[in-house]
Amino acid sequence: MFGAFGGIGFTVLGGPDKLSFEDESHYAKIDVIKGPPVLQWIFDDLTRIELGIYLHQMWCDPTSAIADLQQQRTLHQPAPMVIGVENKGNYVITNLRQRDVWRADDGTLIAARCELSLLQWAGTLPASAPTVQTNANALGTTTAGPGATPLQAPAPASAPVAGDFADAPLSTATRSA
Repeated sequence: MFGAFGGIGFTVLGGPDKLSFEDESHYAKIDVIKGPPVLQWIFDDLTRIELGIYLHQMWCDPTSAIADLQQQRTLHQPAPMVIGVENKGNYVITNLRQRDVWRADDGTLIAARCELSLLQWAGTLPASAPTVQTNANALGTTTAGPGATPLQAPAPASAPVAGDFADAPLSTATRSA
């Protein structure tokens, strides 16, 4: 498994099609008499993460996965972002963009691309916020909160051979049961 955000697990075939981290520092420019201005560090901004995922009916229910992401966004609650076995901290979804890639004749969503903007949560976590425990001995199994079930992608029926994923999207999302 590639990672998880809260109770939503992500698997990857060749890497996410978008994953970026942005850290920014802020400085004040101070004018000095008869000299060049100087900079004074003020603060480091919150970390922002941009994550792009591809949802397809072959490995998940895109409509349900999008609904889960929308629900997480509207809860306005921080959730842990885990990549591999590394907890990156707690984040909230500030923006969720969905683009339908493919729909059936009856309008059923077959494939969609989602981009999430996450913003680091600073301060004390609400009591209702999920926590993450990682277990490196379980091949990266991640559990969110007390009594949660492991977030793992279904195992492939057979081991892939070179070229099997040449036409496949780069990342997927699954929801824990």
